[in-house]
Amino acid sequence: LTARNISVLAFDYRGHGRSAGKHGVIRHFDDLLKDVTLLHEKAKELFPSIPVILYGHSLGATIVLSYLLKSPSLPDLAIATSPWLQLNKPPGKFVLSLIKTGNRIAPFVTFKTGLHSSDFSTLDGFSEKREKDELVHNRISLRFFSEVEKEVQWIESHFSEIETPLLLMQGVDDRIMNVAATRKLYDRFPGQINYIEWEHSGHQLHNSERSGEVIDFIIDWIKEGI
Repeated sequence: LTARNISVLAFDYRGHGRSAGKHGVIRHFDDLLKDVTLLHEKAKELFPSIPVILYGHSLGATIVLSYLLKSPSLPDLAIATSPWLQLNKPPGKFVLSLIKTGNRIAPFVTFKTGLHSSDFSTLDGFSEKREKDELVHNRISLRFFSEVEKEVQWIESHFSEIETPLLLMQGVDDRIMNVAATRKLYDRFPGQINYIEWEHSGHQLHNSERSGEVIDFIIDWIKEGI
């Protein structure tokens, strides 16, 4: 994006990457929205005369959707790719009951997500590179999981209230997030949302064999929107 004259600000959510906090742990979902608010305010401070586009992927996409519904200060455009609306392999009823109980007793205990590097992208060398990245972790706390699942239900019931122009995209062969759930949500409330499904792109559209096409499409959509 920067090579196409688009300035980019990015950050690590609390409990992720270089940010403070135990990996995979949050207290409340709205704490993540506070992080986005700080990023949004910084973008307007650094670039006061140009439009702001909020772009989130996977969990970040879910956070974008929530932000569009809750924030009093909205971006000019928003992009959400492969949102966490429904997992392809959700926990069974018994495990969900354990998570529900654990969230009350020991909310910050973490467990392995069960995801593999090959679930994110099938590009040659991606899995090996991800496995060696010390900032990558595959853990999530009982509270974190519970907060996201609760927020997803809220988003689904308020989705029609999104007014910001939104580009929503997902790979048809996404191994992590259920594309049918995203499609169903869009079909119910299309509004001013552009929804695109990509073949042969997996979970990380921006890190796939079609990433060049994906980025070109995003840039064209941004140019049309501003």
